[in-house]
Amino acid sequence: MRSALLTATQPLHFYIFHQANDGNDAFFTNALQKWKQSTATTTAATSFEFDLYTSDIPEHYSKLFAPCACQRLFLHEALPATLHHVLYMDSDTLVLTDLSTLWRDFVRATAHSPPVLAALVAEHTATADYAYYTEQTVQHPYFSSSTAAGLNSGVLLLDLDKLRAAPWNEQFASYLEQYQLQFFDQDLLNIYFAQHAEKLQELPCEWNFRPDHCFFSTQHCSKIGILHGNRGSLHAPANEQAAVYSVDAFQTLYKAFSLFPATELGSVAAVRDAWTWFWASSASAVADQARNYCDVTVPSVVTQRLLQAAALANAAKQQQAIEHYSEL
Repeated sequence: MRSALLTATQPLHFYIFHQANDGNDAFFTNALQKWKQSTATTTAATSFEFDLYTSDIPEHYSKLFAPCACQRLFLHEALPATLHHVLYMDSDTLVLTDLSTLWRDFVRATAHSPPVLAALVAEHTATADYAYYTEQTVQHPYFSSSTAAGLNSGVLLLDLDKLRAAPWNEQFASYLEQYQLQFFDQDLLNIYFAQHAEKLQELPCEWNFRPDHCFFSTQHCSKIGILHGNRGSLHAPANEQAAVYSVDAFQTLYKAFSLFPATELGSVAAVRDAWTWFWASSASAVADQARNYCDVTVPSVVTQRLLQAAALANAAKQQQAIEHYSEL
């Protein structure tokens, strides 16, 4: 949420889902009210609103994969009828660019014919040396195209009105009976769009940039709009298995976003400077010591993005100063 606000040019509204009785109502309310108070006194930060929801899904879905993982499949039922579109993001994501472009493109696509229902990024590219849905023993259909081998559900745009008019949940129920699944919510979406490809807008890799997009040279993605630290890659590995996909650059960026003061919520420079300091002090900054392509490519992409964001923020401040003095 900090990262989304950092680069936003339009007001944001967060809809936060969590498990009942986990104490997060008080946690989020206290933290976000403080953020709102700090942003009210600065023109550098974008305004925002937030609403809290406890997870509201059929009981058997709550036991699939992770407790709230399947909530994304029921957002058309859980969110207000006055809400027409939504951008769902996993909690292990960082926003590195203004989301308004992604949002406008999706809303525009939902108005065209054939009508688009959702937008997702590929799990792997069709030409990747390794792709889960083609390499693993998958007992169910999955979305494939000339550019995609499967879909990743960590970033998901939905047309809620279309889902309310023709819900997909009945089909999901039949899939659960018919197929053996491993990544339930993601697998259900893959089966659905394998059968309804015309209802999908396939997004470029930059909107769900994961370790897979830089671990393998054939999977390289040169832009990062939303960085998705799946497999725990935003944190130090807890065991040897997790260490396989450990990415120092992801962990460094997460620290840069999480440690700067809430009073500097709208300061691109704060994150840029924190990133620069963390990266300079990291042993993995030396390319020949990097363990994977991520530790080589991610720093340059992120640094360029933050410098661009800082330049835009400075230009906005200068414009505000000009307007202020012209009024005087």
